[in-house]
Amino acid sequence: MNGRLAITHQYTFVSHNGCSVIDYLVTCDNDLSQLNKFCIDRFTEWSDHAPLSFSLRCNNVCTLNLDHEEIKFKWDVNLREQFRWGVVENLNKLNKIVYNDNFLSRDSVNNMLNDFTITIRSFADPLFTKRCQYKQRVCYDDNFVNNKNWFDSDCITARNTYRRALSQFNLMQPDENRIFLCECKRQYKGIIRKKMKIKKIK
Repeated sequence: MNGRLAITHQYTFVSHNGCSVIDYLVTCDNDLSQLNKFCIDRFTEWSDHAPLSFSLRCNNVCTLNLDHEEIKFKWDVNLREQFRWGVVENLNKLNKIVYNDNFLSRDSVNNMLNDFTITIRSFADPLFTKRCQYKQRVCYDDNFVNNKNWFDSDCITARNTYRRALSQFNLMQPDENRIFLCECKRQYKGIIRKKMKIKKIK
């Protein structure tokens, strides 16, 4: 969905080497019409990657903690020859879709991508579809680090400095802000590792 539902030039990843867009929202072609919002959110202290958020047009009631089944797709190297033959058998159709010159609007590009996806899925889905059963919902404790007794004033000071650099980078993203952010994060993570190591020795 990056660049299709909304035009955005925001980065999704930042590191010492630079910024880039390497995180994508991918959805089934049948669900494109159900998406009405997509955006790249602010960077947080928990990851080098920016969160992607979206909203759906639906009136479904969500019930948590129930057993449910999801359909996923997993590559199987033992089936690659069958997949390759599927590509070969549909090569003419795929070429006609890709080399169509009628790409004058966003709708025409969307139609091309939809047709291409439908063609690939026609022979890939039967090979790589997996049904997954889930028994419980996983919860995460955001205070896992902060509640540890080794998280002292040094850790708090480094974290606050890192958060200020992060906030500045979210407002403006020139190279100097990126470099300063990465350095603050390196120092913060270094202090965390040092304190954890001392705690283990004790």
